[in-house]
Amino acid sequence: MKKTINIMTSSDDNIAIYILPQLASINKNLSLYNVNFYLMHSSVSEKNLILLRNFCTSLDNITFYEIHLKNNNIFDIIYKYGDCRFMRNGRHWPYETYYWYYAHLYLPGDMERIMYIDAGDVIIIDDISEYYFNNFNDKLFIATARLMKTRDGKNEYITKSDAEDIKILSKLLGEGSFCAGNIVLNLPKFRKIVTEGYFDRYIQKLTEIFPDNISLYLGDQGLASGVFAGDINYYTKPGEDNVWFVPNNFPVGYLYHRELSDFKFKINALHFNCGKTYKPWVARFTIEDIKKYYFRVDGAAGPAPFVVTPSIIELYEKWWEFCKETPVYEEINFRARIGTEVLKKDYLQLCQDYNDLSVQYNEFKQKNKEFISNINTLLYQFPFLNGIPLESIIFLIIPIKAVLQNNLQTAFDEIMHLADKDIPNEYAESYLILAQRVCATLEYAEGWVMFQKELVRFYLDTNNVEKAKEQIKELEELLPDDVEVKELIKQIPKCSTKKVNKSK
Repeated sequence: MKKTINIMTSSDDNIAIYILPQLASINKNLSLYNVNFYLMHSSVSEKNLILLRNFCTSLDNITFYEIHLKNNNIFDIIYKYGDCRFMRNGRHWPYETYYWYYAHLYLPGDMERIMYIDAGDVIIIDDISEYYFNNFNDKLFIATARLMKTRDGKNEYITKSDAEDIKILSKLLGEGSFCAGNIVLNLPKFRKIVTEGYFDRYIQKLTEIFPDNISLYLGDQGLASGVFAGDINYYTKPGEDNVWFVPNNFPVGYLYHRELSDFKFKINALHFNCGKTYKPWVARFTIEDIKKYYFRVDGAAGPAPFVVTPSIIELYEKWWEFCKETPVYEEINFRARIGTEVLKKDYLQLCQDYNDLSVQYNEFKQKNKEFISNINTLLYQFPFLNGIPLESIIFLIIPIKAVLQNNLQTAFDEIMHLADKDIPNEYAESYLILAQRVCATLEYAEGWVMFQKELVRFYLDTNNVEKAKEQIKELEELLPDDVEVKELIKQIPKCSTKKVNKSK
């Protein structure tokens, strides 16, 4: 008789379709088990729920369950004080990030354990049962270590008493002692200890300890590292480097300074945590794509803010292998192709420039920390402005201000508002380029295509044939059968990039 493995995730509607590749990976690599898969949500659309249900029905060993929360009230305080480190201007992780905190209140009462995985960006690539069935040792959950303390030259796990030290607590909250992408919950102990309001009471204490902080912790792993200090069973094996023994939660985003060959253990699960990379569905690079870019920089400045290496590409392709087995592959791949081209065209070159600058002026930057900070700020917030003339920036100041504040939805709304007005020819090119970049970052593929077509028409209207040719090539490759694209091609002699075999 097959054993049963329980797995859960939580998601909003924006990333629900990316759960399908996860399910494909579970089906293949946990085929020896019956899998109960739970989706905890408050806003996933019926369209995407049907996709998930039907896909699970088509698989051999996965039964799909839905836990629908009518509201997020229980998480309001938790959400309020959480911080998303890589975002700007007070952005928060979604409510769904914290759902595993109270999952035991909604799951079947006789369930003893369940593995929580982040939605979309965790895939199973080998048998993970040893991790799943590991002894809890009377701890609340099993996790992969991320942060440890050093004592007498040795790494040690952080204890409950350690967390009473304000400096250690601050580091715990800001980084997390474990990675929350893949953890196994001890449900009977959660039911016994974690009652409604449990985290709110701890957060109240934190507001007294850190009264000047608007944000108190880094998402779910930051808060849980503080409140559960000493009650986490870190998965490890004798003789392993505990900080980098990560077979069940392999952090792909941190490969910018290591190679796959550095790790001797078998990897069971990949976690596409952002780090200095990107989510798999945002872009799909090849080795050829990145040959001209060198992202590693030694010294004070560190690597560029965005990193792609052959090892990273190799692991990302594993995600795409599972994506191919889903009914949403074509849709996701289309968006990723657009994202790839936009990043190659603008952001990657900016990162390359950063590396060149870092190598050339490393000694100068070591003496000028403010300069480093300014360069990083530019790279994180200003890639949209690359190549846009100053006079156009002034004309587009309202959407650009929203971009610089990382409020991309507002930027998009302002761009669409401008679309209803007459835009002077001298600003039209910059407007269309900015619009494309915002659409790409929002993963709005249809919008990107629409503005790309408008950019081609603009170049045709202004007799800039060479630029029109350059832009139409991308559209021709992406949408070879599109009627509008074919009409545009007819207006540009000999612009096709396709090779034709002529017979004699």
